[in-house]
Amino acid sequence: MRIPVKKGVQAFLLACCVLGVNVLYVFLQQEIKQHSSAAEFFQQDGGKQSQEDVPKLGRSLFERSRRSMLNESYNLKENVTDQGEGVNGKNKAFLSHKADSKSSKTVSQVFQDPSKKSSAFHHTNNNNNNNKILKNNAQFTNGYNHNNAVYKNEVKLSEVFVSVKTTGKFHASRIPILLETWVVMGRDAVHFFTDVEDEELKSKILPGRLINTNCSARHTRAALCCKMSLEFDMFLASKRKWFCHVDDDTYLNIPALLRLLKQYNSTGDWYLGKPSLNHPLEIKDIEYPKQKTAFWFATGAGFCVSRGLALKMMPYAGGGRLRSVCEKVRLPDDCSIGFIIYYYMKKELTVVPGFHSHLEGLWLIKPRDLENHITFSYGQSGHATNVVRVGGFSQGSDPTRFRSIHCHLYPNLPQCANIEKDFR
Repeated sequence: MRIPVKKGVQAFLLACCVLGVNVLYVFLQQEIKQHSSAAEFFQQDGGKQSQEDVPKLGRSLFERSRRSMLNESYNLKENVTDQGEGVNGKNKAFLSHKADSKSSKTVSQVFQDPSKKSSAFHHTNNNNNNNKILKNNAQFTNGYNHNNAVYKNEVKLSEVFVSVKTTGKFHASRIPILLETWVVMGRDAVHFFTDVEDEELKSKILPGRLINTNCSARHTRAALCCKMSLEFDMFLASKRKWFCHVDDDTYLNIPALLRLLKQYNSTGDWYLGKPSLNHPLEIKDIEYPKQKTAFWFATGAGFCVSRGLALKMMPYAGGGRLRSVCEKVRLPDDCSIGFIIYYYMKKELTVVPGFHSHLEGLWLIKPRDLENHITFSYGQSGHATNVVRVGGFSQGSDPTRFRSIHCHLYPNLPQCANIEKDFR
């Protein structure tokens, strides 16, 4: 029996509609999974992932921490409510000061607000306006203020994971000054991430604190993201409360760092640092290429991420996934961290002016205020040097000024007894 042409066409169109609905349903399921929280991610797939997506060391770290992360994620989901997560009644009073806190600001409060998608993340490049805003917020220079803290709770050094990114060619030129100065004060927290085996350097630090990532030694996007990916995974496996990253040309003021972190609840969503640009970084939107995405990120001068936020980042940065994001957005490690936090987590960088990189004028830092700053760096362009101008050791014996900074912060150390104490 022949089927009429009209009915045949109707049957064909009906089949196409059913197929289209099924495809749309599968697509929506994938989208929901992609934007789920860390706890939902583990609940749905048990933390499993393709073995090909995970670097060798990252895979073992990810599997070792998976079960504990599952329980921790559920606990956070029950107790966390946005920025003031997990705070009991007696601590809620501190959260009431969040809008008035003088310790730091979200980047949209300090600079122009790029968060309105309806205006395609329109932002201004008016340097005078940005400088005026920063000038009006000069009271934030210290990086913290105990009288207006968001959250006060003692932070122990053992609760902080400090990662120092380095490479084999800088082991002899950059690492010794760090070991001689601030690393002594932060020994229990510091981990070095490099790309070669170095038995001599390994003998000078705590066991297990020099990690050969087996990443490339080249200064490329892929190599940088490879190291950062391992840093992030090792932090998650450590179960510490804060992840703080610096480069190997950075002096980290440990007491100032702990004073900063005590203001914030580690179960909250905190991304602390300072941008090196006076405008947000703008890239093509990964989902809508005809649109722009603008976001702020902290540089190698240092940044800290709370454990609460890091757990939520796991579906996008954990187990080696950070490397995939880096390739997708074609940005280096610190930019990609900022992108994940803004684009997927919908959180902003909280600006802490106490972080300093070689990209700014370090000579503007007043020696008498050194104890209030968190990181320092150094740089050189031709014959011009960019360093903190502080009295102490001679320029020849202390070109980075790290030894002099260290003696200013710890004047009673034996090596600081006979130096010039000109700290005006």
